[in-house]
Amino acid sequence: MASTLLLITDPDAPGGADLFSLELAKAALSRGIRTAIQPMPRSPDPLSRSFTASAFARDSDTVVVNGLQIDVLRAVRSMNKKTAVRLLGLPGAIEAAPSGELLDLLLDADLLLLPTRHMIDTMRGLGLGERSLHLVPFAYDRVPAESAALLPLSAMPPSGFHMVCMIEDGIPVHSCFASLPLALSLMPRDCHLSVVGDGAAAAALKGQARELGVLGRMSFLGGLSRARANQQLRFAQALLSPCVHTGYPVSALNAFSEGCPVIAADGGGHPELVAHGTNGLLVPPGDPRAVAEAAIRLRHSEGLSRSLIENGIKAVKEHTWDRTALAAIEALEALGAAASENGA
Repeated sequence: MASTLLLITDPDAPGGADLFSLELAKAALSRGIRTAIQPMPRSPDPLSRSFTASAFARDSDTVVVNGLQIDVLRAVRSMNKKTAVRLLGLPGAIEAAPSGELLDLLLDADLLLLPTRHMIDTMRGLGLGERSLHLVPFAYDRVPAESAALLPLSAMPPSGFHMVCMIEDGIPVHSCFASLPLALSLMPRDCHLSVVGDGAAAAALKGQARELGVLGRMSFLGGLSRARANQQLRFAQALLSPCVHTGYPVSALNAFSEGCPVIAADGGGHPELVAHGTNGLLVPPGDPRAVAEAAIRLRHSEGLSRSLIENGIKAVKEHTWDRTALAAIEALEALGAAASENGA
């Protein structure tokens, strides 16, 4: 195992606190492995020059980068050190055109820590070797619905059925979103959909809603803070997640934690989190009729929403930092052992 780990934090971590790096450092300490954490600022040039000049960086054996930080990976590549990269999703630039510097940087990494088996399969298809791909579960540190599991039910308006859709930052226009206005048009007129997020995907969705005559039954809320987005989930009767994501379906896990039932596309990382009929409902990707039927079933099946909420909370509680840190440190130990064997 590497004698020292240099942990490069994610500058976009919620609240500026990179819990992955902190928990990984704790797990390493419990096994007698020295670590140091390099905080990364929110800036265009994240101190990349400091890595080559740092005495500690020269003494470290393995650099762990949380997220696809291009400048950092460029600098680390020039240092000829073992490199591990944690990714929660595959950048759109690689999905659209699987070549170029981004992919080269990932190919150069000795270890990729990935949150779903689907993402591992995707990276394998891009030419990354089996030995460098390791499953490291996603961790979640809050379950507000645990103390009020039935809050969405008690807060349900006297009439109507309110749903929410989350559009992630920078997501391209996917045809899967086109299923939402179509699905809404097949539901009773008192069903309403709020869209959180902006950009090209939200604009396209609004145009489709206008053409189908359901714009009056939709609210476009734009980009919201994490707290405000979670508030939308807290008071919704369902999250609609129609896209097959390459990475981890974080929105679905957020919904579980807020006590919001999930209707998700049956593909990508969703089936690894959403168990159909147990903690959510899965529908064929891009099928508006199936989305509408799932929403109507959720609305009218007695006890279904309550059951999905309770089991969703159980699923969130399984996503512990202890499990995540253990999987990561075991992968890093295997990397160190392999390096020692090769050196011998």
